[in-house]
Amino acid sequence: MAITRRQLGAGLLALGAGATATVAVLGPRRIESWVTGRSADQVRLWGFIGGEKVNFVRNDKVADLLMRRFGITLDARRAGSVEMVSDPTLTGQKPEWLWPASNVLSQLARRNGLAVRRDEIVFNSPIMIYSWSPVVEALIRRGYVEERAGVFYLVKARELVADIVQGTTWRDLGIANLFGRVLVSSTDPTKSNSGFSFAGLLANLLAGDVASPETLSRDLETIASIFDRMGYKESSSGTALEQLSE
Repeated sequence: MAITRRQLGAGLLALGAGATATVAVLGPRRIESWVTGRSADQVRLWGFIGGEKVNFVRNDKVADLLMRRFGITLDARRAGSVEMVSDPTLTGQKPEWLWPASNVLSQLARRNGLAVRRDEIVFNSPIMIYSWSPVVEALIRRGYVEERAGVFYLVKARELVADIVQGTTWRDLGIANLFGRVLVSSTDPTKSNSGFSFAGLLANLLAGDVASPETLSRDLETIASIFDRMGYKESSSGTALEQLSE
């Protein structure tokens, strides 16, 4: 059936009216988002983040992606993972988001009154211990460390902890020009997840299994003495990594 001029004109008029209505519904901000690729709804959120992740969220490419795709600008304030969920001076500020280093700390945040709507593990990493070549070589000779495909693994952590507890010296390990007793230093366990995790590792190693209330009662003084011997401890592993890269 042929379309008359009148029907064609009515159709074009309807199409024009529909297009006008669509533009009115979308609004100028939505049109701008189509053109610029930037989300029309922008929000700025402030919160605390572990030091080792600060440079990531402040990276220009990451910041631009968050702003354009999700309409989010993050105000990231550095704090230790433990202190951001337990220190009243920080939790009392009611941050709008947190990025600690473990889901255990997310649970602690809830316990301390922070309204955590959702949490998610986005990355898992092992505990890393870094040192200098002469120390690593000595630990390899003692059988505590093994090299596999260019990566060094601490395979006898219990024996190393025993050396630390017994006061073994670096000279005892065959390092003549390094003075003092064997020690692994960490961040502050009351502020940083790295130190917090290391304290948990020590508790498990001293227990010979997963630590229990009974083994903690027995070993707590030993664990505390190991941390006391470290002296000053950084509040963030990010600071230690920055010093390593200098």
